Amino acid sequence: MLTVAEARILLEIQSRDTMNEDLKALGLFGCDRLMWSEVKSLLEMRKFLGLKPGIHSREQFLKTPKEQLNTLFYRYGLNIEEQFQALQAQKQGTHRVSVQLVLGRE
Repeated sequence: MLTVAEARILLEIQSRDTMNEDLKALGLFGCDRLMWSEVKSLLEMRKFLGLKPGIHSREQFLKTPKEQLNTLFYRYGLNIEEQFQALQAQKQGTHRVSVQLVLGRE
């Protein structure tokens, strides 16, 4: 599980307001921690919105069937699963570094 702040950093969402709007759309607003499946949903939403900025909306994302989203991502050359795994690896790498720094201080 990740804190909302950690997820925001991993997803490179600069605005706290943007993150809050995304969380509200997915029914996650008010949660302190997010499961990886929820982070993946946020990633999918961010990528969907980025395909056609100002045209695609959070509401459209929620109404679009999963199969149609997968087709859309494929058409634009986006491999969501690969990007999601990269986020997980990035988080694990960050954790390892912090553990090593703590051990190095002793």
